Amino acid sequence: GIQLFFTHRIVGIWGVGFSLVLLPLGILLGCLLFLVFPELAIVVLIKAMDGVLKQSVNKSATELLTLPIPFEIKNKTKSFIDVVVDSIATGVAGFVLIFVVRGLELPSIYIIGVILILVVLWGYFIFQVRKEYFKTFRYNLELVMTKVDKNSKPMVKKVSVVDGMRTVFKNGTEEQILFMLQKLMEINDKRFFADVQLLLQHPSTKVRTAAIQNLYYLNAKTMVSNIPDLLATKDDDLTLATLEYLLLHAKKNSALIYDTYLGHENIRIADAAFYCLAREARDNNSLKMAYDLSGRIQAKIDEYTRNQYSRSELALLLRVIGFSNINWFYPFVTKQLKSNDGAIVKVAIESAGKSMSEVFVSDLISFLPQKANRETAMAALRNYGVNMLTVLSMTVKERHKSLEICRFIPTALKSFDSQLAVDHLFQLLQDADLTIRLEVVRALSDLRKNRPELRFDKYKVVDLIFDECKLYHMTLSAMHSQIIMLEPVCWNYWNAGWMPVLSVFLDC
Repeated sequence: GIQLFFTHRIVGIWGVGFSLVLLPLGILLGCLLFLVFPELAIVVLIKAMDGVLKQSVNKSATELLTLPIPFEIKNKTKSFIDVVVDSIATGVAGFVLIFVVRGLELPSIYIIGVILILVVLWGYFIFQVRKEYFKTFRYNLELVMTKVDKNSKPMVKKVSVVDGMRTVFKNGTEEQILFMLQKLMEINDKRFFADVQLLLQHPSTKVRTAAIQNLYYLNAKTMVSNIPDLLATKDDDLTLATLEYLLLHAKKNSALIYDTYLGHENIRIADAAFYCLAREARDNNSLKMAYDLSGRIQAKIDEYTRNQYSRSELALLLRVIGFSNINWFYPFVTKQLKSNDGAIVKVAIESAGKSMSEVFVSDLISFLPQKANRETAMAALRNYGVNMLTVLSMTVKERHKSLEICRFIPTALKSFDSQLAVDHLFQLLQDADLTIRLEVVRALSDLRKNRPELRFDKYKVVDLIFDECKLYHMTLSAMHSQIIMLEPVCWNYWNAGWMPVLSVFLDC
C-alpha cells in the first residue's frame, strides 16, 4: 500500500534526503521506545518499520541517488551494491549479534545500544551522500550550461528532484533539456509524461526527437495525437524517431505501419520506414519474407547502379544493408569502403560495424592508421563486443597486419574501456617493437587516469619497468664497448687525415 499510494508522493514532494532519513528515523524512534517499554510488541514494530520502508520509500530514494551518475558506471555498481554489499552487510550484522549475544552474553539492552550507534552513523552517511548528490546534480547542469553561457548559474537548487527536472523542462535551454531527457530515459518515471509531451511543441528538433524517444517508455498505452506534424518535419532523425515510436507502440500491429509508410508519397518518410524495416527484421526471417526485404534492397542497388544515388540515398542504403543481416549484399559495402567520398566511407564503416560480420574485420582494422576514419573504425569494432579484443591482440602478436597498422591497435583496445582491455594491453607490453610498447603504455596510462576503478597489476608494471631499465643499460654497455673498440681505429684514421675519420663516424 505504501509503495503504491505514498512512495511517489513522499519522494517527489520531500526529495531524496528526507526519504532516505525516514527508515533510520523510524528504527531510532522504535529503539528509544524499547528503552522505555521493553516489550516484544516494540521489537515487532521495529521489524515492521524496517520491512515496510526498506522496500518502498528507502528503495526508491536510493535508486534516485544514482540519477546524476553516468549510465555505464551506474550499471556496473548497482548489481555490486545490491548483491555483494547487501550480502556482506547482512553477514557482518550476524557476526555482531553472535559476538554480543553468545560471545559476551550481554542483555538485549546492549543490542539496542549497538543499533542506536549504527543508526547515528547511518544518519551521518545520509547527510554526506545528500550533499554529494546535490553537488553532482548541480555540477552536471553547470557543465551543460557553460556550453551556452559561462556566467550562468545552475537552475536546480536544493529542491525535490521532480520539481527540479520539471523546471528544466519548462524553462531550460536546449542543452539542459536534452541532458534531463537523457537522464529520464534511465529512470522512466511516468510522472513526467505530461511534461515530455509538451516538449513535442519545442522549436528545437533535437528536443522533439529526444522527447518522442522518451514517450513510449513513459506511457505505452496512450499515443500522442500530433504524429502527422512530427512526420512532416524536414528532419531525418525526428522522422525516424517518430516511426520507431509508432512501431514500438503498434507492437503486434506493426504490419499496419509498414503498409502505410513503406510506399508513402514523401520519399523521406518511405526511406525512414525502409530503414526501420531492416532494423526490425534483422533476426526476424518471417518479417523479411513478408515485405521482401532482400528484393527491396536489390532494387535499390540496381537503381543506384543505373542512376547513381545522391550521397544521402547511398548512405541510407548502406545503413539498411548493415542492419539487414543479409550477407550477399556485403560486397556492395566492401566496394564503398574504397570510395573516394570520405563521407560515404564513414557510413560504410558504420554499416560494416552494424553488420557484425567477420567479413569486414580485416578492412576495419586497416582503417586505424587513417586519422579521418580512426574513431569511426574503432566504434565499428566495438560493435563486435569483447571477442574483438582477442582478435585485435592476436593481430599484433602474430603480425597479421603491417607494423604501421599494428601500432594503432593499442589505441583501439583502449577504446573498449574495460578490464578485459587492460588485460589484453598488458599482454602486448612485451612486444618486440618499441613503438607498440610505447603506444600500449600510453593507452594504459589514459585508462588509469579515466577509469581508476579498473585493476592494474602494479607488480607486473614494476617488473616490466625493471626489464626496460636492464635493456637500456645493456644497450648503453654495448655502445660503450663499441666506442672502446673503435677508438684505436679512429686514431689511425685521424693520423691519415680528417676525411676518413668523418666517414667512419657516418658509418657508425
